[in-house]
Amino acid sequence: MQLGQRKATAATYTLLLALALATGGCEAKYRKFDSTNPLVRAQAAIDAGATADFDAVPRLVDLLEDRDAAVRMYAIQSLRRLCGEDFGYRHYGTEVERKAAVQRWRAAVRAGTLRPVPVDTQPTTAPQPEDAVVNGKCEAGMRPGALVRNRSLAFICR
Repeated sequence: MQLGQRKATAATYTLLLALALATGGCEAKYRKFDSTNPLVRAQAAIDAGATADFDAVPRLVDLLEDRDAAVRMYAIQSLRRLCGEDFGYRHYGTEVERKAAVQRWRAAVRAGTLRPVPVDTQPTTAPQPEDAVVNGKCEAGMRPGALVRNRSLAFICR
């Protein structure tokens, strides 16, 4: 092999290695979404919203079907923050209601209609208990007297 060919081959291998490492790093970034520990999955959802990671939207949509209600709650909070939309999803809804909303989310992801909410318009504080109550009434689908948990807060819906 001539010197010029060796340099070209070495450069090609270097480029391929860099690409492999770059794509592997991307997967490692989202590994927490697949953890067996619900606390780790919940933290992954929180982190995606806090860092405005719009590329995490499909993984957050997957978390809407998580068996852990807290994971579902943090996933929808991050999706609302990132996309400004919830498609009627309520983490406390019945399984049938949640599945219908998840189908709407998946359709929007497939269609490519979701757009990131500009960072300067995203909420900077955690939702407060009164966010679930509109005009003294519970949010749609909530029963009066239901215990509502929101981050570290808990309150009774009126």
